[in-house]
Amino acid sequence: MKKSLPRIILVGESEKFLRISEAGRKLAEIHLNYEKFEKPDEVEVKIEKENFLVKKIRFAKDDRSTIIYNEYITIKNIPLKAYEYVVNGRSPIEWVMERYQVKIDSASGIENNPNDWCTEHDNPRYILDLLLSCITVSLKTLEIVENLPEVEF
Repeated sequence: MKKSLPRIILVGESEKFLRISEAGRKLAEIHLNYEKFEKPDEVEVKIEKENFLVKKIRFAKDDRSTIIYNEYITIKNIPLKAYEYVVNGRSPIEWVMERYQVKIDSASGIENNPNDWCTEHDNPRYILDLLLSCITVSLKTLEIVENLPEVEF
């Protein structure tokens, strides 16, 4: 296996360098503090009952702009652009949906229940808030990256 070193961009113009540097600072701030972001204004969260327990988070049928969190909570009007930000082949939104579900290991029979962590930390909304902040972080990241100046490697 070959390890590749980080690429350092040599930019001939100081203005481009400053824009890239500022973008890096903004991205670091967003990604280090991802849990602190509120949902985007256009996203609607419909809560019929204050029950934040998850079993399996899923998309509404043929509609990625709507996520069914559980039988009482639905997230609507998610901008499809949020799914364009991809890390290791999957958007952070989809990653949270897959990882934060109740699973039972077939070999051992051990249950992995993310609701237990929420209960232990007295934060029943944690998974919902994480999912909503991932939507915001994805959109903000895309906005910053799309505004980077063109550079040659």
